[in-house]
Amino acid sequence: DRARAAVVHCSPLLSGTAFGATGPYEKLTGTIYFAIDPRNSANRIITDIDLAPKNGNGRVEFSSDFYLIKPKDPARGNGTLLYEVSNRGGKGMLGFFNFAQGNLDPSTAEQFGDGFLLERGFTLLWVGWQFDPPLRDGLVRVHAPLARNPDGRPISGLVRSDFVVIETAKQASLADRDHQAYPVLANDPAA
Repeated sequence: DRARAAVVHCSPLLSGTAFGATGPYEKLTGTIYFAIDPRNSANRIITDIDLAPKNGNGRVEFSSDFYLIKPKDPARGNGTLLYEVSNRGGKGMLGFFNFAQGNLDPSTAEQFGDGFLLERGFTLLWVGWQFDPPLRDGLVRVHAPLARNPDGRPISGLVRSDFVVIETAKQASLADRDHQAYPVLANDPAA
């Protein structure tokens, strides 16, 4: 399985502020492109992977947004990457470890908190793994191919969602909060 990345944006962190012996950091954002073998046993758990489109090498291609904060001089870092599996496309690591204010695109001293991770030379990475976060700047998501039946028809099936209605409502989303919902095949309440 292979991956390559395209950096869309690179900028110094906090105008080049040094974090202890590690020195200044930089922020990179962009896209990681993956191509995975659907026959690999590790990938067999992916629902409908056999029905996903494949490239000329028989691989399934997809991409994910990434957000990376790293020492400007990697030799001054500690050689360790901390990867956060982004819940709902967000970024919580700085709040947990640095006592920082939460932000989807940290850019102020308050949003980096006490600098704990950066002063110790860690590289921080967020990669999107959910397809359905809200369409909002700063969230990371995966961009998966659309699997189809062998005859080209869309795959359909039962999708369950639970929600708690706390006040009178005539409708409710089939997605969590304001996430992207699966499209409804038939909008007939009797069906």
